[in-house]
Amino acid sequence: MINLNVTVEHLRDLLNSSAHAELVAVGGGIEILDPNEEGFQVDGISVVTREQLFDKLPSGGDPPNEGELALAAASLSQMIAELGA
Repeated sequence: MINLNVTVEHLRDLLNSSAHAELVAVGGGIEILDPNEEGFQVDGISVVTREQLFDKLPSGGDPPNEGELALAAASLSQMIAELGA
């Protein structure tokens, strides 16, 4: 089984992406995809959208700290593992 771990860097990149971006487990890795981009097609599992991530973080609209991102990454990685992705 492939080990798909969400990293703090993935989450930073997602937060800095477009408003509709999603973190997706696809092809043995984690990618940030935007459903508004031409040619968008997902053959993976949507893990979290940018908006959902903002809602999960205690900092709200403020830039999140490293600890918040690390906890969110661990939680999302655990969710993927439980789904058996």
